[in-house]
Amino acid sequence: MSTFRSYFEKNNTLIKDNLTNNSQNPVTELIYGTEDSIYSRFIFKIDLSDITSKISTEGITIDKIQKHELNIANTIAVRSDLIGGFMVDEETRRASSFELRLFVIPESWDEGSGYDFVYNNNLFLPFNTGASNWFNRTTADDWSIDGIIGTGTTVLATQTFDKGNENVKIDITDYINSILYSGVTDYGLGLAYLPVYESGSTEERYSVGFHTKYTHTFFEPFVETVINDLVLDDRKYFYLDKTNKIYLYTKKAGSSADVTVNSVRIKNHNGDVIDFITPGQVTKERTGVYSITLNIDSQDYPDSIIFEDIWDVTDSSGKTREIVQSFFLKDPTEYYAYNQINRFEPDNIHFTFHGIGSGEIVKRGVKRRISIDYKQLYANNDIAFDLEYRLFTKQGGNMEIVVIDYTKVDRILNGYEFNLDTSWLIPSDYYLELRVIYDGISVVKNPIKFRIQSENQNFSIL
Repeated sequence: MSTFRSYFEKNNTLIKDNLTNNSQNPVTELIYGTEDSIYSRFIFKIDLSDITSKISTEGITIDKIQKHELNIANTIAVRSDLIGGFMVDEETRRASSFELRLFVIPESWDEGSGYDFVYNNNLFLPFNTGASNWFNRTTADDWSIDGIIGTGTTVLATQTFDKGNENVKIDITDYINSILYSGVTDYGLGLAYLPVYESGSTEERYSVGFHTKYTHTFFEPFVETVINDLVLDDRKYFYLDKTNKIYLYTKKAGSSADVTVNSVRIKNHNGDVIDFITPGQVTKERTGVYSITLNIDSQDYPDSIIFEDIWDVTDSSGKTREIVQSFFLKDPTEYYAYNQINRFEPDNIHFTFHGIGSGEIVKRGVKRRISIDYKQLYANNDIAFDLEYRLFTKQGGNMEIVVIDYTKVDRILNGYEFNLDTSWLIPSDYYLELRVIYDGISVVKNPIKFRIQSENQNFSIL
């Protein structure tokens, strides 16, 4: 599995019937209420250039996209003591029990350069009246509808906020995929209260605050993309009576390269072809990685013999060649009754990282292939366990912020691997943690610490 984050290209807050532009503010306040029914809307455009490039270079098909999730951090997400209290102006109360709608922006717009605004007798003083604002999308162009939203506005989803300190978490997979794979024009998205809140009259003004792309904290808003490109190679653990997956990895000049798989022949230990696999039965996992599934019956063959898989491929230059690989048939009882034969002890497994070091300082933007070697002590048999990694940082001392939750690591022929793309990691100290899982037993291993440094910073000692 791979995780990728796309950050905002631009954002702004539109205030009803007001020319104020405060796009550069690190916080957006979505307000509603008072006798004048003043409210605001937050608009933003996601920078999809990096994920577009990733999809192109790695050959990621739409069926591999598990989700695109919008994440915008609430300014009081970690301050439950502020729920329902007043904002710093001591006039606006923090909202609770409300709903926000996520809508599609139908026209192009400029961000602007404004920063601040204040409340004064329920009105806003126009510090910066440049576009975009409630009326204008650029200096020369008005919105077709003031404030963007009209009867024909497309609403993608709504989210309920119970206490008012919740983060925005909305699945926008279909919308992002339509841009990435179908060429739909993207002008951005917006957040607004439901009409019942915007049109209502209240004694107090209510507000919810979120971090914008200009936040001075770690909580920059983003869209998280999860790609289901997991590799679990059974070549080293090919058990009889079980559906196994075996892979072909192709490279050119050290980098993964695509080929056309014409067929795959499976030969038994006597050299007889027992299965012929057509291109339609071959799955392309990602650029240069292909898989097939096999199930060998123990009634037909014993264990402890070697089979061959012969891949007939054509490379990008048009040359056709055979790639011969092998796999070893294992006793099915070792898989189905392992705990009775040899108890699994995760504490006896020791890991070594390659591709990143404990205490290393890494320039943001590099892509690392992290390989993990392991040694299982006091075991009579090597088994295929699941390995997961988690990436987190710490803020304010020991408060953990999960960047990538537990995610399965690729199991390849000679161990375990995963890609660490630092291009979207905000410069900070990070912790990389492993978790071993087998048959319901799991053990978390101590993390290693490393630092992501800005591309513009010089190296220093951690």
